[in-house]
Amino acid sequence: YELIDGVVMMSPRPAIKHQRISGNIYHELRTILKGRNCEPIQEIDLVLEQNNFVPDLMVVCDENLDEMIHYDKPPLIV
Repeated sequence: YELIDGVVMMSPRPAIKHQRISGNIYHELRTILKGRNCEPIQEIDLVLEQNNFVPDLMVVCDENLDEMIHYDKPPLIV
């Protein structure tokens, strides 16, 4: 689900093909970003301006995500 302008938006689970593609992109980004201050994150809540999104994948930089429940800044890539 996503919360956009106070409205709950429901989406079906992604198809297997979609998940494979997303996984491949995640793997490539992990490889490219290894040793840098950026990392790809999959399906974590992104809260911006009181809207809650759950992107398939995003890249965040210079953050310690270990203690976060959700992310509340614009990521580098979504």
